[in-house]
Amino acid sequence: MGIMVLSACANTEPTASTEAPTKQEQTNDMVHSKDISKGSYSDDDTFSQLHKLYRNNGEYVNFWIDNTGDKSITITIDGEGARVIKPGKNGHISAKVGKVTRIYEFMAVPSDGNGGTITFDYRIVQREN
Repeated sequence: MGIMVLSACANTEPTASTEAPTKQEQTNDMVHSKDISKGSYSDDDTFSQLHKLYRNNGEYVNFWIDNTGDKSITITIDGEGARVIKPGKNGHISAKVGKVTRIYEFMAVPSDGNGGTITFDYRIVQREN
């Protein structure tokens, strides 16, 4: 997986002949975004990741999961915005990134409170909208 990430990053790096588009060339579907974390998770434990976010990387952070397991999963950012994602479904929550740089916690837990294995793919992205 690390090789895929490096390969994907290598393909997105600008080359000497690539120039950034000017404001006039940009379209509405070109949105500034920064991948914070992505991957897969399957464990009997709570998923918890801490990430230091900087406002200049985007005004909002988005936590998305695709529930590939057989238990409903509740996701939160800093304990807020709880959303239940049922087995076989996907969804996300968002939070506004404050002007002061700080650490945000992204958490996923079994919704029924009884523990057990949760399995999902996830992506955390910071963006302007």
